[in-house]
Amino acid sequence: MRTLTGLRELNFGAWEGRRLADLWHEDRVSAEAWEADIMNLPTAFGETFERFRQRVASVARVLRCAPASVLVVAHQGSLAVLQAEFSGRPFESIWTAGWRHGEVRAESLN
Repeated sequence: MRTLTGLRELNFGAWEGRRLADLWHEDRVSAEAWEADIMNLPTAFGETFERFRQRVASVARVLRCAPASVLVVAHQGSLAVLQAEFSGRPFESIWTAGWRHGEVRAESLN
């Protein structure tokens, strides 16, 4: 088993460890913009969506070279980026397809 730090969840910056419901209460404009466009992260967050995508995509490149099957356990955002990288589909279409807690998805690395 290996821990790959590139698969950490999104860096929430000033919102790390806080309830996202508070974001909606304290900064409604940013929250609504984020809700309308998942890639439009509030400026108080610790990284841009592009930086997050690049970080996870770097792990996808490593996984493509894996000599055997791999199991990835990660947060929804990281998993969606990985699935987009492996499938060639846009992140937005994967994100909006919906996810269930504890869901298992299989994706070919080729």
